[in-house]
Amino acid sequence: MLLTLVGGDGRVLCARCRLADTPMARVKGLLGRRGLAEDEGLLLATGAIHTSFMQFPIDVAFLDRNFVVLRLIRSLKPWRIGWARNAHAVVELPAGALERVGLHVGEQMSLVRHAPIVVETEKGSDASANDTLRVVVASADSRFLRVARF
Repeated sequence: MLLTLVGGDGRVLCARCRLADTPMARVKGLLGRRGLAEDEGLLLATGAIHTSFMQFPIDVAFLDRNFVVLRLIRSLKPWRIGWARNAHAVVELPAGALERVGLHVGEQMSLVRHAPIVVETEKGSDASANDTLRVVVASADSRFLRVARF
């Protein structure tokens, strides 16, 4: 699943952020890759990472359960470990991404799922009229733990 990670002011940290939501995806992580594109990243539900067997340095942002930035590591080299106390998610980015975007500890981040593209036909009706647009709202507040479908 591709997501976009944005800051509170709308700055895009990661335009194509892949979600590692299965145990196998988390184990594999970025292993076997030779690098990341400038707008690419990986989101993991964990508080610690390692760069064993990786071939390139990465920037890392540790997030709490409310997606507030707890810690940043710039250019974490291969064969290193990174962690943050109370972190619930980690975003792995290409080296230099944190500097380029200007992300700081304490900033609020948000995830946006890519909406389906609506293609209009010649008659003006859209081709995806039968598609369902799903909106997911996530919060630490227990009142918002339900998912609404529109």
